[in-house]
Amino acid sequence: MESKLEIYSNRSVLHIGDNQYEYHEGVQSKEAEARYKEIEEKLKNGFFTEFVEIALSTFDDDCTILPEDKAKLDSLIDSITSEVGRAVVALSIMQLLLKTINKDQSIRLHKGGSKNANFGWKEGISMRSLDKRYVTPVLRSYELIKLNNDGFMMTRTLAENYPYSSLYKAAIRGERNSWIYVVDALESGKLEPKEALKYCIRRLHCKTENFKKQTEECSTLLKKKLNYFNNKRQTLKFLSEWVKNSDYSARLFEITIHSLFHYPNEIEILAGELKPLAQMRSANKKHKNVGDIEIVSPKNSRVIYESWDAKYGKPYLREELEE
Repeated sequence: MESKLEIYSNRSVLHIGDNQYEYHEGVQSKEAEARYKEIEEKLKNGFFTEFVEIALSTFDDDCTILPEDKAKLDSLIDSITSEVGRAVVALSIMQLLLKTINKDQSIRLHKGGSKNANFGWKEGISMRSLDKRYVTPVLRSYELIKLNNDGFMMTRTLAENYPYSSLYKAAIRGERNSWIYVVDALESGKLEPKEALKYCIRRLHCKTENFKKQTEECSTLLKKKLNYFNNKRQTLKFLSEWVKNSDYSARLFEITIHSLFHYPNEIEILAGELKPLAQMRSANKKHKNVGDIEIVSPKNSRVIYESWDAKYGKPYLREELEE
């Protein structure tokens, strides 16, 4: 389905297939102000917290959303990594929450203001304000998504001055297509927000619990293995074979050598402090470091007392040494 967005001096017109939607800029309308007050009042009184509590206390198979919608929500949630995906998932949760409280509120319009000097849509609401005060705190307290205290909407990526749609040009990091599907499905009434929100809360909780379980298993396994590393010869043998048998030998060799320097650093017998391991360096591209291991001045990390560079599997090192 083809989409088109027309931008005028006082409004935006979104075309999705044969449907057309107009979003006027300006001071928030009385209707939007009333919707915002209703949403804020419910959130202030613990609506989201209560919703999460109920969703997590009734893990029965009562999900009524369609398989296609469930697949999109799964794709969205499963896209979270240590680097990307958290903000767009948290935004989706908030949009589901807003529609659950008031289905008449557009979730494409993330800005609304009472002053002409500031950009806003007449039918929009301040999602940033709601996020920081009511959404992110709940997501953090239940460990559903790891977010900073200021909220996920502090990033400029989610604050561009045009409606959320498939034509939103900011570089969303994460499962963008699934997010747009959710937005369109909510606005068209295809996706039931309450059921979808309940499903997402449960899926996020399961992912958190699974991660905790894996962490505990890893810690238990590590404790069992620690005795093996009390012997220096066995430790060095393990590290050597680990590097040798890996597909990433060069990087693991750097990590291994750097790890060995942690002991003298911890008992404070080095001339200075051990600098944290830098990222992998491409040929002829430095990241403000001389070598992989650097002993630097405690007062100024740019003053290097000693440096080591780890190379693995290179019979010819003259070019690296000259560099």
